[in-house]
Amino acid sequence: MKPILFDFSSAAKAEAAASKFVTLFARAGAEVASSEVDAREYKTAGVAFRKVSLSFTDSQTVTLMVKATGDVYQVLVNGRSMPIRKQDDPAKSIAEVATALTAGRAAFQKRLSRVRTKAETEGARGLATRLMRKRQLGTIVAEKKAVVESKTSQLNEIRGQIAALAA
Repeated sequence: MKPILFDFSSAAKAEAAASKFVTLFARAGAEVASSEVDAREYKTAGVAFRKVSLSFTDSQTVTLMVKATGDVYQVLVNGRSMPIRKQDDPAKSIAEVATALTAGRAAFQKRLSRVRTKAETEGARGLATRLMRKRQLGTIVAEKKAVVESKTSQLNEIRGQIAALAA
């Protein structure tokens, strides 16, 4: 197969090349839900590249870093770098990435289920904190009532002593 040369000199050419990636992933058995070509050009270690982000139907992501020459520079699967063994053949390399997606699906879903949103964690912590605070306030109120009772009894004793002295 002829190598895919990713041309990002214009937005239309970049989207056309991204659609080629989507087609190849579909042939490899991975359904792409959305694709996005980053308009910004990045530069790392003297290599200029653009990012092509692909989101799949099972929420996994693949980010392809494509050099100005059109070659795939680096592949990130779910945010982690993945080495590609068959870089010369784009169909085989994409099939390799699709296989990695399939193999890591169970682990990815398990990690995804463990991730809790900020609202969930604050809600759980907030409820526990409120319950603990309510218990603490209950004990504080009970202690204060006991102090008030003892002071009231002392006051009544003192009033009795004053009344006895005055009579």
